[in-house]
Order: sequence, then structure tokens, then C-alpha cells
Amino acid sequence: MPDGTLLLGEYASVWQNNRWVNLAYLYISKTDGRSWETSDFLQRQGVNKHIHLVKYSPLLNQVFMTDGDNKKQLWRNQTVTHYAQSACPEGHGWHLTNRFHWQMGGYTSMLDHEQGVVFGTDYLGGTNFLVHTTDGRTFRKEVIPNPYRRSPVINMVARRVGTQTELWALLHNSVMPEKSCVLMYSQDNGKTWHRFIEYDGRQHEIQLVSSASGANGELYFCIRQWVNGQELSQTYRVTT
Repeated sequence: MPDGTLLLGEYASVWQNNRWVNLAYLYISKTDGRSWETSDFLQRQGVNKHIHLVKYSPLLNQVFMTDGDNKKQLWRNQTVTHYAQSACPEGHGWHLTNRFHWQMGGYTSMLDHEQGVVFGTDYLGGTNFLVHTTDGRTFRKEVIPNPYRRSPVINMVARRVGTQTELWALLHNSVMPEKSCVLMYSQDNGKTWHRFIEYDGRQHEIQLVSSASGANGELYFCIRQWVNGQELSQTYRVTT
């Protein structure tokens, strides 16, 4: 965060005693990670599984948080304070943006760009979307086309190329047949997208290694595959 606060959301999928173990904890540190406060705020709101995303938008000066799996909600903190509570009348804390699954939410990826913020959905096996906002209140969604529409938008990063910013998005699943996964990029703030690599997620996995909060001049990605039970991986760098 701008003041140095660290936010960490817990994610895991643990099935135990015929139910999901609730791990939707938010951890907050104001001591550069030397000590942490644990918040069960989301659990008290009925979230049953985990946190997908907690990320600060420098462009909007807001923090966004998404949860899963039964509600798939989107929360925003517009005052960048009071991270362990829902919004009070003065506006401090987390505001719930959506109340129903069909309103979008539970995003697994988020990226700032020059004209707003874009989120990626995680509806594995269903229809996935890229969702755009310029204020954190109103949203415009675009459906992912076939054959990639059933692959969640796992991660997004930005890459700086001269005076231009590229948006990169990774759509991956390991269960749908044929080439239903793709690493793609946009050079016009998400208006149009170009395929960089398309692949079968049952045979390979691509991971975006870059994780800088802002646009970087280099982009790293890893390709993993399994041959005779052994994992083989190579990391590549995109520079031009």
C-alpha cells in the first residue's frame, strides 16, 4: 500500500470431513512483515472457502478484494483504511460491490492500465469474462470467445514497450480438451487482443512469472510439461 501496509489473502482448497475448510483470512502488517494481524472479516460475511485476490489500484487509489467459492464477491476499499471491517457510515472499510454470482466477482486477476482497471473471471468450465471499470463502481464486461471461453483468466501483467503499455493475460485450465488455453496480449488497453501462444492445458502449463506492480520492460513466462512422470520446465523472456 502507499503507506507501506502489507495485505495478504489466504488461498487453498482443502476438503475435510465432507466440507471445505474455511481459509478466507486476510492478513495485515504495518511493520514491514515483522508482525501480522489476522482478520476473519470475510468468514463473518459468509464466505466459505478462500480469498482469490487482494490488490491496490494506483490509478483509482482503491483496494480491491475478491473471495470464493460460494459467493464470488468483489469488495473495494475506497479510503484505503480499516482493512478488517465492512464499510462504516463514514465510508471506511470494505464496500460490497456485487451480491449475486451473475453480477460478476470472485476475480482471480486484476490489472491497472492507462484507461482503467481490468479484472479476469475464474468460472472454470463456464463462460469467462474480462471486466473493465474506470471508477470501481460501474463495470463493462466482455465475453471470452471460443475456444478459450471456459478457461479462467489466471493472471494478468503489464509490459512497458517504449511509450506504450502492453496488457498480457493468461487463460488456463487443465481439464478442457484441445487448445483451449492461451497467453495473449493487447496494445490498446484491452480493446483488441492477439494470441501469443495457444496450448492444451492437459499437456502443458504456462505461468506468468513477472509480478511487478507496475509496467516493466521485460516479461517472463514459464512453460511446464510432464514427460514420463517427470516435470520439465523452461523460462522465457519477452523483450521486443
